[in-house]
Amino acid sequence: MNGGTKIGRIAGIDIRLHLSWWFILVLLSWSLATSYFPLQFKGYSVGWYWVMGVIAAVLLFVSVLLHELSHSFVARWKNIEVTSITLFFFGGVAGITKEDMKPQDEFMMAIAGPLFSLFLGGLCYVMFKFVVVGIWLPIFSYLYQLNITLAVFNLLPAFPLDGGRAFRAVLYGYMKDLSKATKWAAIVSRGFAMLMMVLGVVSLFIDSGSGVWFILLGGFLYFLAGVSYEQVLMRQTMMKYWVREVMSELRVVDPTMTFFDFFSQYGYMGRRYFMFVMRSFAGFWICVLCNQCQYQCSRWFC
Repeated sequence: MNGGTKIGRIAGIDIRLHLSWWFILVLLSWSLATSYFPLQFKGYSVGWYWVMGVIAAVLLFVSVLLHELSHSFVARWKNIEVTSITLFFFGGVAGITKEDMKPQDEFMMAIAGPLFSLFLGGLCYVMFKFVVVGIWLPIFSYLYQLNITLAVFNLLPAFPLDGGRAFRAVLYGYMKDLSKATKWAAIVSRGFAMLMMVLGVVSLFIDSGSGVWFILLGGFLYFLAGVSYEQVLMRQTMMKYWVREVMSELRVVDPTMTFFDFFSQYGYMGRRYFMFVMRSFAGFWICVLCNQCQYQCSRWFC
């Protein structure tokens, strides 16, 4: 996932913010300022609650960034290239170009994030109990709880969460087949996601707020599990073939050419299908064009 706005670079790794990050920053700040802090810590003005809400939301995303950096540094230690980190809706993704790695390497990379979040949660708890005062008390109270929650949540065996990746690494080590291991990890992940959404719906009838988060997280996790499995399957399938096995000729065509003009110029070649690889802002598009019906079937491939 290379989309997003680049905001900096740490140890040679591009740091990016996905568009959804801004949405969750506003939503989280509002939730903290109008609900969580006024209920848990009384006696502050509305303005101070908003200050605490914004600071806590920003520091939470700093915590997520540190979580992702811990993955990246372990990857670097294992000589695996990391190109970027993208913070997005409900988390972050490290841009690791190598998918088929040793099971033990993936396990160590996956577990590094939750372990660091546990450490960070403990550090924030010490700050809350013994160091900070004033408005920083509510902020660090929230941060230690959220970092511990982040660690526990990511340890769930639900792919592509850290626990799901560790689970897949164990399956991969046992099955010796990355596609099968990813398939079973995705099945378990979707089971967790459906359970979260059901619990979210039930909780909406019990209290006012937490159910929405469970439904959003569950839906997002369900979607990610399917997409992650498809990407692995696509890579594994395409790695088996050389370009020369599926194409008899490579040509560069004018990108401004219409499909009608293309078939008028190249349709005589007698081929039923033409395959294109096109570059766009979102990644690479693999397009298959049918010469008989001139129908375009496109699929995104990152």
